[in-house]
Parts: sequence; structure tokens; C-alpha cells
Amino acid sequence: MKPEDYEARIHETLDQLDQEIMRLETELREFPKGKLLTSCSHGTTQYYWNKSQTTYHGEYISKTEQDLVVALSKKRYYEEALEIDYKNRMQLKKMLAHVGGIQPKSATIQKLPEGIQTQIGLDFSLDKPYLDHWLSTHKTDEEFRPEGRTLQTDAGHMVRSKSEQLIANLLDNWNIPYVYEQALQLKGRTIHPDFTILDVATHQDIILEHFGKLDDPEYLEGALWKINAYTTGGYKLFDRFFYSMESQQNPFQLQTVADLLDWRLGTA
Repeated sequence: MKPEDYEARIHETLDQLDQEIMRLETELREFPKGKLLTSCSHGTTQYYWNKSQTTYHGEYISKTEQDLVVALSKKRYYEEALEIDYKNRMQLKKMLAHVGGIQPKSATIQKLPEGIQTQIGLDFSLDKPYLDHWLSTHKTDEEFRPEGRTLQTDAGHMVRSKSEQLIANLLDNWNIPYVYEQALQLKGRTIHPDFTILDVATHQDIILEHFGKLDDPEYLEGALWKINAYTTGGYKLFDRFFYSMESQQNPFQLQTVADLLDWRLGTA
């Protein structure tokens, strides 16, 4: 992607972000007041409706009021998403102010004559000695819920969803080193990021998560915990942590993931 294309893409993304912010702000006005509290006991989650900003207690929500649980769950997600959108808009505006100095990492090799590119490209893109070391120390946790990995990628890896299958195929097609669901200790818990990607240029691990069931309140709560754990645990958003998402109203867009990878790693 040419530098001038980045400016156009940032403007395009800002326009989309402004529309998304406006939509979220509008829809948030339609939700019930208050917030949802949860309590887990003996493997069962109970929900409470907190109507006051001055107390942490709430009214118990019975199983017959599932619509209220869903509405308050979506409200919390919209609030979290809106906060992230505000931060992203600020970051994009900062990027726009310095766009003249932004170039994809691939620009370095693209400046060289084609004959030199063919000689350097293989070593540069793979950094094979380090790649071999990285792959030997980053492994899929084969004991982590193996029964859920039912879809096979083009490279023969097993994943859990069609969207993850598309992401894995994209990574393989672009020769981006990654490992699926390796165990990671974070915030006192063992979690399994969907994709841990190697940035060959910096030797950094980059996390790519796909949140695919945001219509499920319990899944949404777990997704929000993960986002907070990554961003407060050393994985800065849009630097070492990226995520994609989908719901019934917002289908998965592989192109969004491709654009993020291209921007961060200079894949094109």
C-alpha cells in the first residue's frame, strides 16, 4: 500500500468510525437505565439489575426476564465499544497528523531493484533461524478443548469456527508465522489467544482474537474481560493486540483483518 493510500484509508476509517459512534450513541439512548451485575455460584450465573450509580447492589433478574439480561448485556457492550471507538478516533487523528512519515514495512524492500529483492526477500521475510526457534517455543495447547476444533484450514490446522478458518488461511497465504490457541498466562489466569502472530521484523508476539458470538451475554462478558486483560497486561491495542468481531447484525469481514495485518506488518 502506497503512503498516500494510507491517508485515504485513514480518512475512510474515520468516516466509518464517526458513523459507528453516532449509531452507538443513538442506540444507547434506547436501552434500560442502569447496568447488569453478575454472580457465579456452583457453575451457574445469576444476573442482577443495578439501577443506581451510588450502590453496587441490584435486583435479581429471574429467568423469565431474559430479554432484560440481553438488553443490559448489549448496553454494556455498546458502552465498552463506544469507549474504544473514541480512543481509536483519537489515535487515527494522531496518525493522520503524521501520515507523511508513515510507510508500510514492505516499502524498504520494494525500493530495491527486483534482482536484489529476489535474493533478499526469502531471508528478510522469514528470518529462518529465529522463526525456527519461535515455532519451537510456541505450540498449540492440544489439550485445550480439542473436541471443539472441527474445521480444517488449508494448511491442515484444526480451528473452531468458519471465521477462524478464513483468518488462518489468510495468515498462511501471506506467509505470516502464527500459532493457534497457545497457552498464555495473563492476569493470573491461563488463556488461549486465537492467534499468536510473530512480527518477524521486531520479533514481537502479536495477539489476534476473533470474538464471534457477541449476541451471547456470557460470551460477551468473557470477551470484554479478555480485551481489558490484554490492554492492561502489556498488549497495547493496535500495536500488539488486535481483534475482530461478529454478531447476527454485524457479519464477519475478513477484509478488515487483512487491512489491519497489512497496516501493522506491511504484508502487501
